[in-house]
Parts: sequence; structure tokens; C-alpha cells
Amino acid sequence: MRRYRLFAFDMDPRSDLLQMLRNSETATLENANYQRMIKGLKLQFGELNFDNKLQNLFAIGSKPHSVVAYHNKLLEQIRNSFVLGSFYPALVGACALGERILNHLLINLRDRFKLTPEYKGIYKKDSFANWDVAIKTLSSWKILLPTVTSDYGLLKKRRNDSVHFNLDTEESEKKEALEAITLIQNIIWQQFSGFGDQPWFITDIPGEIYIKSSWESNPFIQLVYLPSSFYVGYKHTIERSPDGLRIIDDFNYEEGVLTDEEFSSRKKNGS
Repeated sequence: MRRYRLFAFDMDPRSDLLQMLRNSETATLENANYQRMIKGLKLQFGELNFDNKLQNLFAIGSKPHSVVAYHNKLLEQIRNSFVLGSFYPALVGACALGERILNHLLINLRDRFKLTPEYKGIYKKDSFANWDVAIKTLSSWKILLPTVTSDYGLLKKRRNDSVHFNLDTEESEKKEALEAITLIQNIIWQQFSGFGDQPWFITDIPGEIYIKSSWESNPFIQLVYLPSSFYVGYKHTIERSPDGLRIIDDFNYEEGVLTDEEFSSRKKNGS
């Protein structure tokens, strides 16, 4: 009768919103929403060379809508570096964040895979610098989505080129930083998304995201998504209070088991 509903997520859509307003035939640059966001960005990044900073923000796009986990704060710092024109720190930071995510997943999930052949090669280590081992292991455990595995292969090349000495990096730091940030944001959007067509989501309840019952016992979902979710029934409601959102779910539900389709239908019908 209940499902885990995702509540804690992170996003920053200002880049997309600003570009939409700039390109709108009915909006002008005097639009109040546009000016409010521009003012906020000037306060955040400073007015000096602001046009360049705005173009840098447009280049990296909006911050991906993501479940709150261990990457959000660091991605924000990487994005800020790029907007300010600190391209090499942004490049190295994006690659380092990719490695930190691999380490978090391996270290936190490996005890759930003790019976697999891969476990004996990674159970003693405190950290992992070999991306090939980390990517192959997590892919074998079906933790990483196939598209994420592919993007990690591309990010690994950016990491090797930037961290190990390479004269070309000094001449192309902005280009390489943009490529690395695009890849790490794609990885986060696909693997840690706060909504979308990921296989673990119930996707047909407008404005609400739930975890499919068949995925509730998945080690990755238990590690990343359930701590940011609440276990609620289909009749629950949300109220705003001075302390934030309050979940009302003191209903007497009938005994039995609902399929995801039945839960979705009852939630949408309010019955």
C-alpha cells in the first residue's frame, strides 16, 4: 500500500530559464524574472566581467536535477569555478568528483556483493585510483547504468590528460573543462536523477516521484535514494508549516499488496 516518495533533491535551473527568457519573442530583458535572476548572479559571482561569466554559465547549462547525496555540494563548487573563469580547477574538480563517486559506490556497496568474483579484488582497499577496475566492478554488479559506464570511459580520458602532465592542457583548459563538466553532469543526471525515465522510478504520477517496489531492495537504491525519501501511502497529503513540509499519512489502509500500476492509479484518483 506504500511506496518510497523522493523528497530531497537539488537543482539550479537558472541557466536554462535565462536563455529561455532571452530567446522568447514575448519577453524582453526588462522582464522582472530575468532581472531578478541576473541580480542574484551578480551578487553571487561579482559584476566584474559579468558578461563573460554569464556566457560561461550558459556553456555549462543548468545544474542537473539530482537526489541529494554526496556529490551535490562539490558539483556546485566545480560549476562556480567554471563560471568565474577558473577553468583548470573546474577541469580537475570534475574529474576528481567522478573518482569520488566511484569510490563512494564501491566502498559503500561492496559488502552487499561478497559472493561475486569481483569482491575479492576490491574488499581490502580503502580507496580506488584505477578507474577501469571501479567501472568494470560497478557495471558487473549492475549498479551503473550502461550510458553512465560509457560516459565514465570518456571522463577517464579527460582525467588522465588533465591530472598527468600534458602540455596541451594549458592551451585548451576551457574546452577540456567544459567537456569534463558536461560528462560529470550527464553522469549525475543519469545515475542520480531526481526525476526521469530511470528504471527504478514510477513515472506517471504528475509532479511526484516514487520508487518502484521491485527496486526497494536494490543496494544502490537503498544507499542513495531511500535516505532522501519517505515511505507513504497513496492517500498521503503534504502541508506547509513554519518548519517546512509536513506529511499527513495517518489513514487506515486496507491490507494487501498493490502493484505499482495500482498504486499509481489510486494516487492519481485520490482513492
